[in-house]
Amino acid sequence: MPSASGQLKPLLFLAFFALVVWPGLYALHRLPGPVLRAFAPMVSSEPFLAGQWNNFRASCSSLIARRHLDLLVVGNSHADRSIDMYELARAYPGQNVGLCAWPAWDSGYFGPFMAFLDRFDVTVDRMIWIADLGSLNSPGDGLLTKLRTAFEVHLRDDAANMVQWLEWSARDALFSAPLGISIDARNETILRQARAHDHIDPRKADAIVTRYPLPARDRLIYLVTQTGAQRNPELAADLHDLCRILEAQNTRLDVVIYPVLDITREIISESAGRQTPDTASELQNALSCVDSIFERPIADWGLDIRHFINLNRPYTLDIWQDPESFSAKFSSLETSRQKMLLDFDHTNALGAKIFTEKLIEILDKSKFAER
Repeated sequence: MPSASGQLKPLLFLAFFALVVWPGLYALHRLPGPVLRAFAPMVSSEPFLAGQWNNFRASCSSLIARRHLDLLVVGNSHADRSIDMYELARAYPGQNVGLCAWPAWDSGYFGPFMAFLDRFDVTVDRMIWIADLGSLNSPGDGLLTKLRTAFEVHLRDDAANMVQWLEWSARDALFSAPLGISIDARNETILRQARAHDHIDPRKADAIVTRYPLPARDRLIYLVTQTGAQRNPELAADLHDLCRILEAQNTRLDVVIYPVLDITREIISESAGRQTPDTASELQNALSCVDSIFERPIADWGLDIRHFINLNRPYTLDIWQDPESFSAKFSSLETSRQKMLLDFDHTNALGAKIFTEKLIEILDKSKFAER
């Protein structure tokens, strides 16, 4: 027959677990994200950057995994598609770099975004805004309003989910990579595109896109007409509020004007019924806190029509070889492939690498500029 002390041991263990261990675990569970984040295993560079590669939903909310950002890039789909986050991180070893991109980012996006950073105690040393011809526009009542609303909902709801994910990750000492593209897949993509790029004559490609009304032209016209081209009446107020916040936080702001092909500018001007605006000049006048505004011709960025062509498909090489035979080859393609031949205003992965390398050169030259 077991002794009385032997019978008590399991009961004492259960009592100790219930009164001491379990409350401690529960308290850990309830710690807020910023506190847990202080001692949680920091997300490694590759998983973090993988989640920001062409991934709108992950790029913004994953910023809360890092309490401080040395360099943060913001902007619309051009920032998403033209910034190679792996290249940016490689240029600044030991520093935290991040990206928050969302379709149709204009001045009205900064208010909810800065509130989001404040909510999760994320500080930024230097912010780079990739601005473009549409950055001065008004959201109107259509597509842009829906996109901005979706952005605010994303920052509120997805970020809350991200905090919960971080808390669980800290307790389990795990941090799985967000969905995205690995460094190996990225390198393979760029190598494949570089090989195709070298076999395409940019003059012939220019002749093709000038001569033939490709589906990409219709898509660009649709976007211009749907989003409207009215100047944003709140632009000055939006940017004044942004400067007030950045100056209070001692955050440096630089603006990079996204380069466009000549034919892209022509299509936008024709669709909007007026000349494209001088974005750099207007932002220079509206932004009292901007350190630098960088604008270069597209050739100075090392880009041409080939960096906007879909270089991932085996049929790409043949179809761009000769303007005279293009029509017949184009007609033989399925409609889905015709639509994927090129994008007039977004770079491919090779173009993103080249653009980012040039951007790094510019940033490094201005790194020690007086504020």
